[in-house]
Parts: sequence; C-alpha cells; structure tokens
Amino acid sequence: MAGGGAAGWAIVVDMIALDWRVTGRGAVVAVAMILLGALLPTVIGPSAQGTAAAAAFLVWAVLAFVAAGFIAGRLRLDTPLAHGVGAALLAALVMLIITLAGRAEPSTVGTLIRSLTILAVAAAAGAAGSLLADRVHRWQRARRRDAGPVEVSSTD
Repeated sequence: MAGGGAAGWAIVVDMIALDWRVTGRGAVVAVAMILLGALLPTVIGPSAQGTAAAAAFLVWAVLAFVAAGFIAGRLRLDTPLAHGVGAALLAALVMLIITLAGRAEPSTVGTLIRSLTILAVAAAAGAAGSLLADRVHRWQRARRRDAGPVEVSSTD
C-alpha cells in the first residue's frame, strides 16, 4: 500500500514540474475554440438550437481538448502526455469555473458528477491529442531519416 502512495506523490510532483507556459498555450486554444463553439448557435440563429446543436457542441468541445493536447504535446516532445493532459484539464477547469460562476442555483450532486465527467473526458481527449502529436513527430523524424542526403547530379 505504501508503494501506491509514493507513486501517487510522484504523479503530483510531475504535474507541478509541468511547463505551465506550454500547458497554458494549449489551454488557451481550447478555451477559444469552446467559446467560439458556444457563440455559433447565437450567430446562426434559432434554427441551430436543440439536441443536434448540443451534440455538435459536445463534439466540438472534445475536439478542442484534443487540440489542446496536440499543441502542448508538440511543444514539449520530451513529455507530451503530461503536458497534453495538463492543457486539456486546465481548459476544462477554466470552462467549468466560467460555467458554474454564471449559475444562479446552488451546485448539486448532479453538477459534481457532470463536472467530474467533463474533466475525465477532457483528460482522455488531451491524452489522445498528445499521443497524436508524438506519433506525428515520430513519423516526421523517420521520414527525414529515411530521405537521407540529397544527391546532386553533375549532368545538368
């Protein structure tokens, strides 16, 4: 049991050691995307209201969290997963604070469960984005390595 506690503290220490500028950059992009997605039904008009608009917004929000993870993962190639998840969680926390601050009714257990679900989805999407960033980086590096030196012909 003591080993599990030590591993838990190691994760906390690693989170504190994040490059918060990189994490913040990814989070800013995600928050901007989510705010844009929230404003689009207002701009488009009443025809964009309802369940379809809500589903489209949820997909857009998940893509925003993936983008946060991708950006943070690309900027810190040594630890893409930690920075990608951190960026998506930071964006989700900012959006939850904005959302909950604007509510008139008190928070309930349902609000807590909904918030925890959003954080879990954000973490998973941020991880997916950071893993995608790592995969793209590895693919580009392998392509450069396979290309080799360029040969110049002397028969111009």
